[in-house]
Amino acid sequence: QHETVDRHDTKPGSSHRSFMSRRSSNSLVVLLHALQGRKLLLELRNDVKVSGKLSHCDEYMNLLIDDAVWQPLQGPATPYPFLFVKGRNLRMVHLPGNLNPAILLDKHIEQMKKQRVTAALDVINKRHERMAKGTSSATAAAGDLGDGLSEACGEQQLGGEDEG
Repeated sequence: QHETVDRHDTKPGSSHRSFMSRRSSNSLVVLLHALQGRKLLLELRNDVKVSGKLSHCDEYMNLLIDDAVWQPLQGPATPYPFLFVKGRNLRMVHLPGNLNPAILLDKHIEQMKKQRVTAALDVINKRHERMAKGTSSATAAAGDLGDGLSEACGEQQLGGEDEG
């Protein structure tokens, strides 16, 4: 059997900013992000079923399905190498029966937190690198003055070594 997730369980009035926005982190979009790389069965509003591997999901629940099979209510199934499904056309997402959504969500949320921390540290490190380059270029500019600041600093260091 498959568990189902109803797309309309998101909070109304939420803003559409980015994947890391409050809306997407507090809605079922996070579950779809966690399901990336897994095989799913989708039910669309026009009574079509799509099965395949979830390759990508954005904050609007637009999905990119690899190795997709398009199965209308009546008629033959049509395989596609990939298929784009607009989020507004989703009626239901059937999850594999052996999947525990709570555990999957917990793991994915922890991974998102680690990515946020890593991204923040990268920004801080880049700022420090720019600041260090700014200081070294200022020191190099002072060195171009000849008898100016850099030589005075050098004399102080030599004087400090003689005394100690």
